[in-house]
Amino acid sequence: MADMAEVTSVRAGHRAHRALAGQPITTSALSLPKAGNTDAENEDAFAVSPDRGRVAVSDGASSAYRSGEWARTLCAGFVESGVAVDPEAIAEWLLSQAHTFQRARSGDAGWWDVEAAGRGAFATLVAVEFHAGVSAPAWRAVAVGDSVLIHLRPRGDGYVLVAGFPIESGEAFTSTPALVASTLTSRTALPTLRFAHGHAAPGDRWLALTDELARWALRAHESGMPIWPLLFSGSAPEVTEAVTAARQQGQLVNDDMTLIRIALA
Repeated sequence: MADMAEVTSVRAGHRAHRALAGQPITTSALSLPKAGNTDAENEDAFAVSPDRGRVAVSDGASSAYRSGEWARTLCAGFVESGVAVDPEAIAEWLLSQAHTFQRARSGDAGWWDVEAAGRGAFATLVAVEFHAGVSAPAWRAVAVGDSVLIHLRPRGDGYVLVAGFPIESGEAFTSTPALVASTLTSRTALPTLRFAHGHAAPGDRWLALTDELARWALRAHESGMPIWPLLFSGSAPEVTEAVTAARQQGQLVNDDMTLIRIALA
């Protein structure tokens, strides 16, 4: 894969190689803002921790106050906290993240800041942890909303789609996905939390995508387009060119888009 930093107007994550229970993991990240926007206006977020085998992607809701910041808080919190990927632990962790975010914002000056902060920030989340299984590496993931984890398996010159989590079809996306709110104060206010797990075969790959890129990729796959080699192995200019063309042809909504590539050797 080419160095992600070679593309202008792209926020790029590092590439790293670490050992996870004897299983090497490689990640790289590419995040594109809306056409016409700067990197600073990109409200997608991602975080990776190769040594912990953790990856998180989040899409901040553009219409809400400081949602990009909230998305970054969720991603960083997941990879840094080491929270267990199970319903009880994730529920408590989300409440803790919201409490911390609210306290950090409580000193903001100005009536508009206070009023907007009270309405809250909103974001989707898909987060995955890789760990040693009994006989093979395994993964567990949690999702809120329509950011998506794609599990791929090599076959010939391409890949087979093993699973899409929490969405497997390009037609399954809606305009009202579940969102994590920064104003959470109780479990009764938690959004629907989705969980999944699986095992890895040699050569397996994963993609973590925010919604519009995931929708386009799944629709392209369903139409027979070899989209997975492009998204997993294409250079940053190649991916950017394909996204730009799809936007111009009306196949993609002009949205922030983030792609994380994950490989286990």
